[in-house]
Amino acid sequence: MSNALLSSIGVTVRNLGGIDAAGLSLHQGVNVFFGENASNRSSLFSAIAGALGARVPTPKTDTQSSLVRLEHGDAEYVVDIDRSDGTRQVTAHTLTTRTALCDHFVRLLEDNPLRQSVERMDEVELYELLMEPVDTAEIESQIDRAKTERGRVDKQLSHYDDLQSRLPSLRTTREQLREERDEVAEEIDSVQAELEDRSQSTTQTDDQQFSELESKRDRYRDLTATLRTQQEALDSLKDERQAVEEELADQTDGHDVESVDDAKARIDDRRGRKRQLANTIQLLQTVIEAGRKTTQQSADLFDTATDGSRASNTARDHESETDHGHVTDTLTQSTEAMACLTCGSTVTPEDIEGQITELQSIIADKRDEQQALDEEIASLEATRDRIQTERDRIDRLHRRAEQLDTEIDETEATIESLQADRADLDIEIDALEAAVAQHEHDADSAQQELQDRLTDLEVDRGRIEGRFEDVTAEITEIESAVANRDELEARRDKLTSRLEALRNRIYDVERETVDTINTVMDEVITELAFENISRVWVERHVQTDNQKARADGFDLHIVRTTDEGAAYEDTVGTLSTSEREVIGIVLGVAGYIVHDVHETVPFLLLDAIESIDAERTASLLSYLSEYADYLLATAHPEDRGAFPSSVRSLEISDALD
Repeated sequence: MSNALLSSIGVTVRNLGGIDAAGLSLHQGVNVFFGENASNRSSLFSAIAGALGARVPTPKTDTQSSLVRLEHGDAEYVVDIDRSDGTRQVTAHTLTTRTALCDHFVRLLEDNPLRQSVERMDEVELYELLMEPVDTAEIESQIDRAKTERGRVDKQLSHYDDLQSRLPSLRTTREQLREERDEVAEEIDSVQAELEDRSQSTTQTDDQQFSELESKRDRYRDLTATLRTQQEALDSLKDERQAVEEELADQTDGHDVESVDDAKARIDDRRGRKRQLANTIQLLQTVIEAGRKTTQQSADLFDTATDGSRASNTARDHESETDHGHVTDTLTQSTEAMACLTCGSTVTPEDIEGQITELQSIIADKRDEQQALDEEIASLEATRDRIQTERDRIDRLHRRAEQLDTEIDETEATIESLQADRADLDIEIDALEAAVAQHEHDADSAQQELQDRLTDLEVDRGRIEGRFEDVTAEITEIESAVANRDELEARRDKLTSRLEALRNRIYDVERETVDTINTVMDEVITELAFENISRVWVERHVQTDNQKARADGFDLHIVRTTDEGAAYEDTVGTLSTSEREVIGIVLGVAGYIVHDVHETVPFLLLDAIESIDAERTASLLSYLSEYADYLLATAHPEDRGAFPSSVRSLEISDALD
């Protein structure tokens, strides 16, 4: 609140509540309004609170315009309600826009939400009202963000767990494959050694046939590998062909693409029209220039003739006025009569000037039409370029599709050729093997078996080595993927700690607010010195064993004192209606002080406080005057003597016009 308001404030009220019109001045300090019940005290206080920023006051039902205004120098706070058109239109410039803050802790009238909450003993609502100014929303938002981030980290860690759970099995498989590979290698060495021994003892073996057989077997393996490569290439080409087909469908589906030639034809048409306009403008400008020259020549002729006439008259002063008039008439006729630029008829210079003006207007229209054509040509050129771009893209896709079709056909032909070659080679191998077998039918049959066994072992070794490499690559990929697991776990621990700290922060805010509220209530209760109420305090209510969890309400506690001076805690349900009103007022006052409401609205309005006797009301106002710059309260006329002379007394009846 600016210091500008810390003095007298003018109040004007019109057609609000039960008030037709009211005018008064508020002075800094305590202002007590004396009046009987039903004297429009509440209506006046509601109107003042509305201008401060509380709920909009209720207008009189029999009027179309209602207003409340607070004035101090150049500062003005107004609520204007207009119902002239059948709807309610509110125009407001209030001291603050925090309506809830004013309704809860400034406007402590009979219908104040805090007072109503205590009267109903709604301890959940009481918590929400007292804690409303405390900004825990940002903390809750930070908690939600931290929980979301931790959930994301947990999901990633779970994924890493799934990957890592596969590692033991994969590593076991890799070791088994390593052992199988070593066993096969040892057996291959053994078979090769035995073959070498038998080969040395076999003198009838045809080395050329055997070498050819091995060559064809190598060729067979090479063909098999090449076939696998070609098949993979074919699959890749088909995938790309499918992608191109889908992209072509996206490019053409639902689009009626205009041809580039159509766009060019439209552009040429507009350009032709533009050239026609330029020719027309040039022709009109030529006509205008000719007209201007004609009028100028006529003017020059007139000036020359006039000068000559004057010289002649000077030399022949003795001639009559009749002769002089004849010369002037002759000049006038010569300058007024000339041929029209367009039709050839006789016109005056003024007619030609009018024609020139009309032609200039036509030229302006033609130039506007040129500008419109320029804009249309630019738009058509942009359309042409877009169409060309789309066409180029589609053409490229078609060319790529044709290229892919060619490559697919070539690859399929290559595969077919390779398969045929391999089939032929298979036949040749069978034939060679049969020939070798026939040639060596007298040789030791065990040697052939060893050779077959060696071939099988070589195939087995290739299969095992391929599988070993695949498993090793998968293990490496998993180990690389989970390499930052420690970092993620550290991140999760940090997020968990942050969540705990944020939850504790809400607890700390609630606890500090409750402690402050209880301290203020102790001071107010002590100031009021009730005989039957020693202490009132609130306590956070949580539904779990974790006392640091977010509270969901307040437990209201009452301590009474017996006649013998013994203190005991009483239940809230035993409170009388007047005691509930007192506690509601005390809680509202405590909230005003706890939340530093005076820093935003240095006003406090107390009405319907008859449940507190006049002497205690005076003590309460004295206590509150330290917190509110403008303290407004109501009292009955018979209680005037209970208030000190420092209190400014006002009669409700005097304020009402």
